[in-house]
Amino acid sequence: QLQEHGILSYFSQVLGADSGYGSKPNPGPISAFCEKYKLNKEETFMIGDSRHDLIAAKSAGILGVGVLTGLASRESLLKCSPHVIPDLSFLPTWLKENNMI
Repeated sequence: QLQEHGILSYFSQVLGADSGYGSKPNPGPISAFCEKYKLNKEETFMIGDSRHDLIAAKSAGILGVGVLTGLASRESLLKCSPHVIPDLSFLPTWLKENNMI
C-alpha cells in the first residue's frame, strides 16, 4: 500500500505479516522493531485500532494504546488496554497527561 501511494521511500523499515516475523497478535514484528532501533520496551508504545494490535503490544512487552479509527469499539479495546484515544489528534494530549513528554 505504501508503494501504491508513492510514500514507501519515507519509511526506513516496514514490518508486516509478510516480513518474516509473523503476524499479529504475534509479537514478532514489534520485537524486531525494538531490537533494530535498540528501543527500551518500557519507554515504547504502539498505537493500534484492533484487539490484535493491543494483544501483540502486550505480548511484546510494550504498552498498547487503542485508537478508535478502526472497526473496534471502545469497549472492545478497553479489554486489552486501559488507554484508548478517539483518534491520533488526541495523541499529544494523551502523551502529556501520561507524563510521556
